[in-house]
Amino acid sequence: GETTDGPVAFMHRPTGTLNSDAPLGHHVGQDAGHISSTVMGGSLKWGNSRFELSTFHGEEPKPSEIDLPMGNPNSAGGRWIQEWNPDFLTVISLAYLHHPEHDEPSLDHQWRFSGSLYHHFSISEDWELHHAFIYGGISSYDNTQFLNSFLEEFWLTKGGPNFWGRIEVLQRTPDELHIATTTDSNQRLWVSAMTLGYTHYLADFEGVTLGVGASVTKDFLPEQLSLSYGGSPWSGKVFLQLKGMRMWH
Repeated sequence: GETTDGPVAFMHRPTGTLNSDAPLGHHVGQDAGHISSTVMGGSLKWGNSRFELSTFHGEEPKPSEIDLPMGNPNSAGGRWIQEWNPDFLTVISLAYLHHPEHDEPSLDHQWRFSGSLYHHFSISEDWELHHAFIYGGISSYDNTQFLNSFLEEFWLTKGGPNFWGRIEVLQRTPDELHIATTTDSNQRLWVSAMTLGYTHYLADFEGVTLGVGASVTKDFLPEQLSLSYGGSPWSGKVFLQLKGMRMWH
């Protein structure tokens, strides 16, 4: 299920649909709310504002399992969504999680925070630009008091040709990445990554679109982490992509 906290999940927001990689800040206050179980919630729309509240089971699924740990609703989240105009949206959220980690029974609770904005521009009759800026924060995560994450995404489209990208700046710890270090293994270190991609839509089959694309990512790591990665690496991919949705009556 999906709780009422966090930004629009990366696979649902326009700027993230062409990038198949989850953001590095996925669990640092950004998208983690959409993998919760036993979710019950409600939404109130008042003019251009929407207020959402939910309660859910706070324990997250284990990384090695695909099922969700069902349980009593013991956590809560809230979100305020404001549509300032048809092309500009902001979201603010807060969540409290009770016993979120199965492998850390001593961790009693955790807080998640997020703030995000989404904008759409019509550059010309043919070109459109979407962009999203997201902040996520989480407390008591990976033996640290607090971790922060920032993300900027864009999608420039003319129908067939699509240019897209993502810039990420966030905090990670050597212990979370299983990297041995002579300094504090729970030290909060800033890492960043920049991704640029291009997708070209080739054909449309009754609402299902076929595209081919490629992307390249450059990582920027502090010295405490770069030695384990052989520096600040480059990576790339080439892919085919099918997307679309059809309703059956």
